[in-house]
Amino acid sequence: MLFLLLQGSLGGYAQTSDQSKINNTHFFSFAPGLRTNGFGINLKWGSATNPSRFYYYTIDFGKIKHKKEFRYLGNGRYNGFVFGRKNVFMPLHFGIGDYRILGVRNSKNDVGVACTYQAGVSMALLKPVYLYVDEKPGTLNSSEVLVKYNGERNVDLSNILGGAPFFTGINQITMVPGAFGKASLLFSWGKYYRDYHVLELGFLAEAYTRTLPLMANTSNNFIYPSFFINFNMGKFW
Repeated sequence: MLFLLLQGSLGGYAQTSDQSKINNTHFFSFAPGLRTNGFGINLKWGSATNPSRFYYYTIDFGKIKHKKEFRYLGNGRYNGFVFGRKNVFMPLHFGIGDYRILGVRNSKNDVGVACTYQAGVSMALLKPVYLYVDEKPGTLNSSEVLVKYNGERNVDLSNILGGAPFFTGINQITMVPGAFGKASLLFSWGKYYRDYHVLELGFLAEAYTRTLPLMANTSNNFIYPSFFINFNMGKFW
C-alpha cells in the first residue's frame, strides 16, 4: 500500500528530476472500505526502512453483520431494525504492518503494485439493541415502551414499532478481546508526488476469546473472516 511513498527512493516518475523527493519516507493514510460482512475505516502511518520496504502502524474501526441478519423497515417515524439481533458488533483493531513493492511505477501513466500484511490485537465492542415496542397492539390504548432486546421471549415481531436511535445503549457497551490478521494487494496511480490514491484488495480474519452474542435463537461465532476493498487517500513527505 501507499506505493508513492517509496517511489521517490526508487527514482519516482521518469519525467521528473527533483532530487528533494528522494527523501520522502513518511506517510499517513485514511481509507474507507467495504467488507463482505460489513464496512469500516482504516488509518495507517509509518516510515520506510529501505527503498523497497517499510513498516507502519494501523487502526481499523467498523461494523460487522451476522450472516443471518434481515433488516425490517421502521413503522412511520421509527428507525429500521434487525429482528433477532441482540448486539451491534463494532470491531476495533490495533496493529502493525509490513509493506513490500512488487512493481515500480516509472511514469505517471503506470500502475504500481505492492503487497502488505498486518497483525495485531482486536477488541469487539458490543452495543445492546433497544427497540420501541407497542405493549397493546391493535387496541385504542396502545402503549409505547423502549425495551432492551434479549430474545423473542421478551419481544414479538408483530409488536415492534422500530429501532431506537443508534446511541441508545452506548453506555452499556461490553468488550471482548481478540486478535486479527490481514493480507492484501495494492494498486497505486496518480500524477502528484505528495498526494496518492491506492486501491487495496485483501482478506481479513479476526478471532475473539469467546463467542459473540450477536443474534438470538441462531448460532453465533468467535471467528469472522471476510474479503475487503479499501480506497486509500493520504499524504507522504
